[in-house]
Amino acid sequence: MNLDAWLGLPALEVKDYKLIIFCEFNHKKIGFLVKDMLDIVEKTTQELRHTEETNSKITYTTYVKVNNKDELCTVFNAEQLLRDIKWTDDGSDEIRKYVDEKLHSDKLILAAEDSGVAREVLSSFFEETGLDYEIYANGTLLVKRLEELNPEKIGLVITDIEMPGTDGYQVAAFIKNNKNLAHIPIIVNSSMTTDAVRGKMNQVGVDGFVGKTDISNLFKLTKKLLLR
Repeated sequence: MNLDAWLGLPALEVKDYKLIIFCEFNHKKIGFLVKDMLDIVEKTTQELRHTEETNSKITYTTYVKVNNKDELCTVFNAEQLLRDIKWTDDGSDEIRKYVDEKLHSDKLILAAEDSGVAREVLSSFFEETGLDYEIYANGTLLVKRLEELNPEKIGLVITDIEMPGTDGYQVAAFIKNNKNLAHIPIIVNSSMTTDAVRGKMNQVGVDGFVGKTDISNLFKLTKKLLLR
């Protein structure tokens, strides 16, 4: 995958790219052609800020050290990339295929998802199931809503992992470490599907883990956990 071309930047000849960086999204591996690499840095979600750019391919900005100087770095939108290369879509076909019945519950589902693309899929999914739901753009807003509601009215929480502010780990820990909320089942809905990520979330005590756009498993888990 030529990341320059996807971002709308001048693309080089393949021979001019020195590296291929492999990533895993939704159980699929993709390689990015890279001209050069200055360093590898790890950033927490608290260090990410929503970009003011209107480009849907860029979601966040953050500062990184380059030659001992803070430089602004952009973070690309993985969900938009997956949609553009046709690995994912709006989910409508999958929703029609796998959501084969309406689910009946008087409980509310809360979801946290910072990707606009993924929020669209979740909204379509919930509409098809006939369930009551609220979707928030980050974990901070979801936690605030949890504090406002009667815990007995909440049937399920679905959360992404990587979000600015309060991330999915913190959302799950907040729920499972609160005696009034600990009974609420949690589904992690994330493109980060490696064993290491799953292990970390399982330690927190989440009840299910699905890759984004895996509508079949999302429906099975929602039905299982909400109607148990």
